[in-house]
Amino acid sequence: MAARPFLASRNLFLPLALVLAAAPPAAAQALELHSLKTRLQHELRLRAWARRPVEVDWTAASALDVARDLTRALGLPIHPSELVRERVATRDLPLVDLRSKHAPALGAMELVAARTGLLFVDHGRTLRLVLPEEFQPEATLRLYSVHALTFVLRDFAPPIGFDLRGSNEEVPVEELETRTVSGFDEPGLADLVKRLLGPAHWTRDDVSIDTGRGVLVIRQTPRAHMQIERLLRDLGA
Repeated sequence: MAARPFLASRNLFLPLALVLAAAPPAAAQALELHSLKTRLQHELRLRAWARRPVEVDWTAASALDVARDLTRALGLPIHPSELVRERVATRDLPLVDLRSKHAPALGAMELVAARTGLLFVDHGRTLRLVLPEEFQPEATLRLYSVHALTFVLRDFAPPIGFDLRGSNEEVPVEELETRTVSGFDEPGLADLVKRLLGPAHWTRDDVSIDTGRGVLVIRQTPRAHMQIERLLRDLGA
């Protein structure tokens, strides 16, 4: 799934449609809008399910009982993971007690999560009931513009009392466009981001970092993107 466009203040981040060189701009934009519309529709359906009142009568109910009853009440498949099934079989998970005729589905799920420590995870057209250690935040693709972090030196006036006209060398535009205020080029920024997050953040198959044409192309988790944004803002301050 393509990441949604993200334009922050100072234009540090570019919408994905602007750099899909392999596809015509119109096609890229249509693809992006379609993915956004699909995701929005899915989120609206999830919210509607979450608000739906459900009737539950749980007395010492297991996680499997909870998943089965919520699936029946909501019409939304909820699949416990294999590890959850194993923990239920060995009675290593707390049981749930709840009786209500009009409990919002989200409230019932929150109670189950608080009681058992399990998580309900959006998995496309279904929900998964998993252990905390099984959950991996979805990695999303964002593009970070190195250009927006760059001062064009020749546009700045010389210090007061100095006349540097004709004496300063003009730095090639290509070099200016791929180097930040702090002096980092694209590979240097990529290395800085890797060191900022640490090796453990790059062990998953769905994360990556690439450079080229004044852009950092990073696929990471939302929390990691927040750290990256903070770093790049500091470099461009």
